[in-house]
Amino acid sequence: MIEPGTLRFQAQPQRLPVTQTPPSPHNGETIIRLLVAQGLITEEQRAYVKRIKAKLISERSLVEICKELHLLTNQQLNQVLKMQRPNILIGDQLVELGHIRQGELLGIDDIGMAPRMLQQFRDGVLASPSGIIVVTGPTGAGKTTTLYSCVNHLNDLEASIIPAENPVEYVIDGISQCSINPKIGLTFTETLRHIVRQDPDIIVMGEVRDTFSAETAIQASLTGHKVLTTFHTEDAVGGLLRLLNMGIEAFLIASTINFMLAQRLLRRVCPKCAAAYVPTPDEYRRLGYTHGDLVGANLQIGRGCSACQFTGYQGRVGILELLILNDDVKEAILARKTVQDIRRISIESSGLITLLENDLAKAALGKVSIAEVMRRLPRPVKPRPLHGLRRLLGESP
Repeated sequence: MIEPGTLRFQAQPQRLPVTQTPPSPHNGETIIRLLVAQGLITEEQRAYVKRIKAKLISERSLVEICKELHLLTNQQLNQVLKMQRPNILIGDQLVELGHIRQGELLGIDDIGMAPRMLQQFRDGVLASPSGIIVVTGPTGAGKTTTLYSCVNHLNDLEASIIPAENPVEYVIDGISQCSINPKIGLTFTETLRHIVRQDPDIIVMGEVRDTFSAETAIQASLTGHKVLTTFHTEDAVGGLLRLLNMGIEAFLIASTINFMLAQRLLRRVCPKCAAAYVPTPDEYRRLGYTHGDLVGANLQIGRGCSACQFTGYQGRVGILELLILNDDVKEAILARKTVQDIRRISIESSGLITLLENDLAKAALGKVSIAEVMRRLPRPVKPRPLHGLRRLLGESP
């Protein structure tokens, strides 16, 4: 049982107890004082989104606690954190949603793609002259990082790239970045209307939030622009269904969206305390595998050490699923086939490798644990044997 007043930090993404503070009769006011400084809260029960600089708060600071957990480096001490506090009944919860980052962009080679998928993504997805590229996944899956890795890859003297963001999370030299601010009339509606008039080659929308932003992205694509955006869905195929449910016509989806990239972040097995692991019969059953399907796998599990705070995990690994909308997939969308049918057609015709299959390939390399695979990823279809996945992904054992 968690004691009242316990302050926890979520990392990798595991919640770790940090310190005990006395229970407060004011719905967690003690925790608020630890995390928010200089009177940023003006209405106790009103949810807000603000940016604050991490400064000394009471006897211990947020920075000091994060440094002890190795969550912040010295270079990050002065970065601006974006904190969100929702209205909850008991206690208070503040979440670091992101911060303005400069010089931290990952290269396309570093986001976690297998060799063959990386080649398809670089030569096919990013090289396409127009159309919509959508990065999907739940909150905290690394969609924005992947999106701006793509933007940074495409950024050159010949390309006119204009992003519309709320808020600006990455600063990239050579790009005119627009920050959305509804308080002064800079809404997505107004900003996107003006962006299209600037004749950009590439439009970056931080997120497809509603039917209007989806329609705006589609209209921009129909006029010859390349559009990069993110979307909250469970997997790549589910993104197509959600667009249909938002009222977007099937023929518009089929004619504008070229690629859907689904993403997850899973905890990496700590290399300092990794040990060989043999799945249990129950894990084989839940995966739909037999022992022969994982022949040649180097499965690992973290035993826990001081380097990983005795969790067995250190850092995270990107797991990706690339859906290429070829003619067969587009015909299935126009016919309003079910998600299961579109997924099957994608596997058979465009070489779709599901999130689960990509993760099993990562587990076979000792990067993630089987327990993490079972806990974090959807299992819509039975995965193919490991030897076949390695051939499709272009990975060597």
